[in-house]
Amino acid sequence: MTNISDDHVKVHFRMDMDEDGWPPASVESLWAVDLGDGTVRLDNTPWFVRGVAGDDIIRVEIDDEGIRWAGETVRASENCTIRLIVLKDDGSAAARQSGWCPTEWCNSDLRIAPGHGAAIAQLSE
Repeated sequence: MTNISDDHVKVHFRMDMDEDGWPPASVESLWAVDLGDGTVRLDNTPWFVRGVAGDDIIRVEIDDEGIRWAGETVRASENCTIRLIVLKDDGSAAARQSGWCPTEWCNSDLRIAPGHGAAIAQLSE
């Protein structure tokens, strides 16, 4: 992310909670650069919003209160968002048993795949 400047705006994303109350909010706001044509370039990594990543171009609608609401993705960047969930209290063993975390992932640390610009999130015990 770059330094926040005058061309940065907050873009709000609506989120649906599941039956377990996840994510813990119904709206997430992300920093973005206003491109001046009804679109923004995301300049922030989302915590909860799915399907977007930094540098994606998103169409926005501005409501009566001046809040920018995210619409469709106009152009996806080549970036991706990877969420690493740290499990406590022997959680990685439970994740392995449930099939959520393959054994080979739960025994290693975070690695970067050389030349691919991608992180492989792997949990450690």
